[in-house]
Amino acid sequence: MIKRSSKIQYLYNEEKLDIKQIFSKEKKSQRCSRYLLSVNVKADGVDAKIICVKNRNNRKTG
Repeated sequence: MIKRSSKIQYLYNEEKLDIKQIFSKEKKSQRCSRYLLSVNVKADGVDAKIICVKNRNNRKTG
């Protein structure tokens, strides 16, 4: 699990971006998808995958 921080940079499409910039570039529609975002990146030379999901605890009740 990662935090939304501008201090950590990931290599995405040959650019060094933080998680906020990646999310704003590649945002999916929330209707059809199970995930908000799913992208492959490189972090410190290691291949990684970032998956952003909805916060299911913030649902309105009643």
